[in-house]
Amino acid sequence: MPSSQSTGSLAAQVQMRVQDIPSTLSIGSITEMLDFEKIYLQNYTGETISSSTVPEKYQNMLIHLGCAQILSNKAGVGVDFDVQLGEFRVNKGASQSTDVSQLTHHLNQANMELKMLAHKGLSKVYGV
Repeated sequence: MPSSQSTGSLAAQVQMRVQDIPSTLSIGSITEMLDFEKIYLQNYTGETISSSTVPEKYQNMLIHLGCAQILSNKAGVGVDFDVQLGEFRVNKGASQSTDVSQLTHHLNQANMELKMLAHKGLSKVYGV
C-alpha cells in the first residue's frame, strides 16, 4: 500500500475483499462507512485523520473495520454471532455462516491492530 491513501481508495480494497456485496452498497456508501470508522479511530487515538490522506498505520484497520461493517450488514438481524472490538461487544449467540466467520476475523484483526497502537503509544511514554 502507498504511504497514504484516501478513504475512497481504501473502500475499493474493502469492495475487493468481501464477496457478494449487496448492490445497495456502492463504492460511495462504503467510503462513507469508512469515514465513520475513521471517526472511531480518531476518538480512540486522539489524532486527527484526514479522509484524503489516511496514514499507513491506520489503513489495514480501516479496511478490516469496513469489511466487518459490510459483513455485519449482510448478516442481517436473524443471524447469531458474538464479536467484540475494544469495549464494544455484540452477542447474538453463535453461528457457523461464512459471513459471520469473516466478520469475526476482520474484527479480531482490527482489535489486534488497535492493541498494537496502544502498545506503541505506551512504549513511547514509558520507554518500553
